[in-house]
Amino acid sequence: MPLCVGEKLLMTHVARGVDDQGILTIDVLMRGTVPLLPDNALVTVLPYNEQYIQTGPGLYNNTSSSNRS
Repeated sequence: MPLCVGEKLLMTHVARGVDDQGILTIDVLMRGTVPLLPDNALVTVLPYNEQYIQTGPGLYNNTSSSNRS
């Protein structure tokens, strides 16, 4: 994920399986650096959507989208 200030953040999704309620559980591992912000900084995250569709036993397809200006 490129940030507006030039740094890059690598996000790795690791699926852990489906829980008792049928919800897919995922760990997100992040590597990289982001700019240092003062304690009172306001950070705005733009709308983001991610969808996982089971395509077979143990197989999932992922799509994601965001509204970047």
